[in-house]
This record gives sequence, structure tokens and C-alpha cells, in this order.
Amino acid sequence: MARNPRNRERALATESLKFLSLYCPALLKEKKNGVLNITIEEEAISISIPRESFNSLIRTLENIAQGSGGTLTTQQVADRLNVSRPYVVKLLESGIIAHVKVGRHRRVKLSDLLAYERSL
Repeated sequence: MARNPRNRERALATESLKFLSLYCPALLKEKKNGVLNITIEEEAISISIPRESFNSLIRTLENIAQGSGGTLTTQQVADRLNVSRPYVVKLLESGIIAHVKVGRHRRVKLSDLLAYERSL
């Protein structure tokens, strides 16, 4: 079973989100596709990353900050994949994405969802 993030992990995720919202608020609001170019002038370095990867990072930080323990509901998975919840349930039931049942609810480990996303 997935463990809850330790208090330090939650604090660090919260701190990261606060930093990004203070210094890069537009990055958090935009949900566009494409490429995101990040430059750190003090270090004279820059990097280009897929926008969706950055969006996934933000969602992951939000989940950790909220103490979700790295598990997601089927609706959270659907939102992240931009598909319907019934479609996610079909993916889970067919074994394409690993999950556990808690009572009658399905929970997906964040690591299993990330593995599925990498396979796309």
C-alpha cells in the first residue's frame, strides 16, 4: 500500500508550489501544449521541456502537498489524462493501469500512472 508523504515531503511540495506561484504565476495558469523554455540567468543555463511534463509535475506537487500519499482517484486519473472516468475504469479493469480497490473504490498509485504515461 502507498505510504503517505512524510511531513518534510509535503512541506517541500508546498514550498515549491508557493515559489512557482510567486515567481512564475503564468506557468501555473496556462495549460497549453507545446514546449516550455526555462532559463536561469544566474547560472546561464536554459532547458526546454514538454509543457505537459511541466503540468504533470505541478499536479504531482499538488497531490503531495495535499497529502494524497501518491494515490489518485479514478476522477483524478481521468482529469490528468484528459479522458472520461469510465474510460479510466476500463483501463484499470483490463489491467493496462495497475490499481488497488479500497472497498468499492479504485485507487491508482501515482507511480503506476506515470509508468502508463511513459508508455504512451
